[in-house]
Amino acid sequence: MLLGSDDGVQVWINGSLVHERDVQRALVPDDDRVTVRLRAGANSLLFKVHNQGGPAALAVRFRDPDGTLRSSSPALDAK
Repeated sequence: MLLGSDDGVQVWINGSLVHERDVQRALVPDDDRVTVRLRAGANSLLFKVHNQGGPAALAVRFRDPDGTLRSSSPALDAK
């Protein structure tokens, strides 16, 4: 999972906290890279952005281990 946030962020997948970053920063896509395992079929995703002022933002992409882009929100150009 590749993500960027403005500011800090927490991520839960299927009810388990998989990532937490308490920072003040502007959105930079792919700032955080987290190895996650998704199950086949539907997965529950919950993102919490800890906005410390100004606009809040989140960009998330999922790639396979071989680098194949599977999902992106918002739509971002592949790197």
